[in-house]
Amino acid sequence: MSFKRVSVLAGAAALLVGMASPAAAAPVIEELPLLSGTQQAMALDINDAGTAVGSSADFSGNSRAAQWNPAGTVTDLGLPAGETSGGAQGINTAGVVVGNAGRHAIRWNTGGTITILGDLAGFDTSIAFGINDSGRIYGSVSKAFSGPQTAVRWDPHPAPGPAAPQRLEPLSGDFSSWASGMNNDGVVVGYSFGWSGQEFRTRAVKWGEDRQPVVLPTFPGAVSSEAGGINNSGVIAGFVTLPGDVTHAVRWDLDGTVTDLGTLPGGISSLAADINDSGTIVGRSDGPVNPGYYVPVQWGPNGTISELGMLTNDISGQAYAINNSGVVAGESWNPLAVRWQP
Repeated sequence: MSFKRVSVLAGAAALLVGMASPAAAAPVIEELPLLSGTQQAMALDINDAGTAVGSSADFSGNSRAAQWNPAGTVTDLGLPAGETSGGAQGINTAGVVVGNAGRHAIRWNTGGTITILGDLAGFDTSIAFGINDSGRIYGSVSKAFSGPQTAVRWDPHPAPGPAAPQRLEPLSGDFSSWASGMNNDGVVVGYSFGWSGQEFRTRAVKWGEDRQPVVLPTFPGAVSSEAGGINNSGVIAGFVTLPGDVTHAVRWDLDGTVTDLGTLPGGISSLAADINDSGTIVGRSDGPVNPGYYVPVQWGPNGTISELGMLTNDISGQAYAINNSGVVAGESWNPLAVRWQP
């Protein structure tokens, strides 16, 4: 694959643009079972042991937190007393799971207990999106039905007591922030959003120990940007929005380079959701077949894009997470939770 390098002004990164050809071999897709009484599911995260987590829901929208072990057996993780709906969002190497139940961020501990995580003062709704191997959690808080959302992190705290979250600030002039990924060093990535003149925009950022946002470079012509995942080397995956509301998956390297990962041949839009320590990225792209529908894809460390495949008769889907063995979790839009084995 060949690239065209473009200079970016004011200390921003260079942009690498290239069209990649599909890889020859396709992963093996596995349909993950539903919880009893539900009809749809999605797998949102997967750890290095191959255990996936997500939610399984009925057609009324009532969802339950689901965990699929490496053999594919599904377990209902349960909910705190008084809650009727929730879901799992993230899992670490030790098998600790985080997510939400009703309007509360929660942690499912390995001993089977459930911890309700603390809220920020002035906020009454929270959700936990992920947890790293040291037990640090990231997520979001908001006011129910009103007000901006704010990215937060919860530092490690022993069960069963709640942990108090810390705010991850938006960029100066913006009014809200969102966290999308975190590595084992505790670096969180996501985006800050606000107004630019009369236009709403998002800007990809990362937060370190000081919890202050550092904007990630983009390239001329990009309207917005969002970071989706970060690996333990600090390489970040996400996407930029171009004029015409077209999105392209990108990778931010440590040397200050932004790589446009492109789309499937004939496609227009793509986005990247996660990246593993080998540099393999997963997400979605459209293509020439079934225009307007996205299919799950992965990009190799060299930027080569390939389809992951979908369940029979499905025409759309998305990959959400990849572990360090290359096993991918996501959904094929029946919608059903799936896992792809390399």
